[in-house]
Amino acid sequence: MICWDRTDELVIGTFLPVQVRWLRRQLCGFRDLIDWRARQYRCGDLLHAFVGMPLPVAPPQEPMLRTLLARYVPEFEPEPVRLWWEPDVLGRIRDGIEIVLATLPEQGGVVLLDEPGKVRAWAGVLVDLRVAYAVKTGVVDALDAPPPLEPPEHLETPYFHVGWLRQVVDGLARIAGLTTTG
Repeated sequence: MICWDRTDELVIGTFLPVQVRWLRRQLCGFRDLIDWRARQYRCGDLLHAFVGMPLPVAPPQEPMLRTLLARYVPEFEPEPVRLWWEPDVLGRIRDGIEIVLATLPEQGGVVLLDEPGKVRAWAGVLVDLRVAYAVKTGVVDALDAPPPLEPPEHLETPYFHVGWLRQVVDGLARIAGLTTTG
């Protein structure tokens, strides 16, 4: 179980070694997915020339990225608007992943968050990771409701991890006075 506490200057979390390993593995995979997508960005048309940076040429086909991006830029927005905002959204998520990885202990133990930006990064990234993991593992229903009483055996672990990530974020939000969605 994760335990969050705070002092006047720190938010403190404790993790078991197995939790740290799992979280680090998921975060690194999440970062790799964002990097893979960013390598697909191109320059070449007027919009790219106007902003002076590479942009995606089409919406992502990867379900995790599509779902995440729809949380930030609604799908009813025109495609050029969504493509325009994608690098910013994924860049902010990636920056947050780096903050979380930098503050996550190597083996297990204590997380010390000494700045409000680090607390917000943890909360935001873990909400995004929870959504991406639920999509990847096929348990999206667990984002809005408790898991089934008797989930199929092959989905027990994904349901557990989605619930665990919710507990981590809820505990952090409670102790730090944050509001989260997801």
